Amino acid sequence: MFLEASLEERIENTLKEYVIDSQIEYVNKFGKDLGLNEWFNYIYSSMDRVKKKLGGDRFKVVLNELNLAYNNQLSTNSMDAHKNWIEIFLKEYYDPLYKYSLENNKDKIIFRGNSLEVNEFLEDLG
Repeated sequence: MFLEASLEERIENTLKEYVIDSQIEYVNKFGKDLGLNEWFNYIYSSMDRVKKKLGGDRFKVVLNELNLAYNNQLSTNSMDAHKNWIEIFLKEYYDPLYKYSLENNKDKIIFRGNSLEVNEFLEDLG
């Protein structure tokens, strides 16, 4: 089964999990300033691990957007700018991986749809 979600949904989900919720955990553990710094280092090192697959130029773009978003957040308390690097990362890294995986496993997928369609499909099963 494959759950499809719009790019906007995926950006919001990623923002919540990897930025908002993750920062809360780091701040709770280390305090505000150190926690945010530790979170940034965690995200940076995560990006660095996929640098080769992402490609050097794309990595620089994502990293620049991450830096801009982080600095914007520190000065305005807004997390909206994080959506920029998340969108680039999803389009340039995750989407090609998922596309490749889907193409190689399409015969194993019994159903594809959004969350409503998947729920209806599961309800119809029984």
